[in-house]
Amino acid sequence: MRYYLATYWANLALAPIYSFFVVWSIWRWARSVPNDRGRWRFHAATVGLFFGVGSAILLGAFYAHLWITGILIAHGSILWLIYYIGEYSADAGFILAIAGRGELRISAVVVNLVMVIQWYGMMIVDLRGEAVLSTAMYAGVLMIACIWFFGRSREARVPRSG
Repeated sequence: MRYYLATYWANLALAPIYSFFVVWSIWRWARSVPNDRGRWRFHAATVGLFFGVGSAILLGAFYAHLWITGILIAHGSILWLIYYIGEYSADAGFILAIAGRGELRISAVVVNLVMVIQWYGMMIVDLRGEAVLSTAMYAGVLMIACIWFFGRSREARVPRSG
């Protein structure tokens, strides 16, 4: 139970950071290089990012309603429909983000990876299983962040030929 509470507070503490990351990703998309916008892989990453943002908004609205009113936003088949829309949009966004290219790719992958794990975590009944899944999410995001950071620092050190 203690492990579950730790991951609950970690999720709650990281929600503003994740929200900032989503907004920052959209800002980066708006300021992207016009040369990249004509490529289909750039468009795949863009659509993937917006699927992830839509899934995040749906999950945020779900939890905000639950927190404010204390009751679920819907029941029965409507609740399942909300779950499937959020989960499948995150899945599709993740696949498109993997296929995408450019500066937006890593942001889209991270946004969708977190959403996929959050939606799947809602279906786990066991508290320990949910805590393990949240830990896997943190490890995955940390691994992607390290790869991105060290890749950027390596690019900065290696002079380009040509």
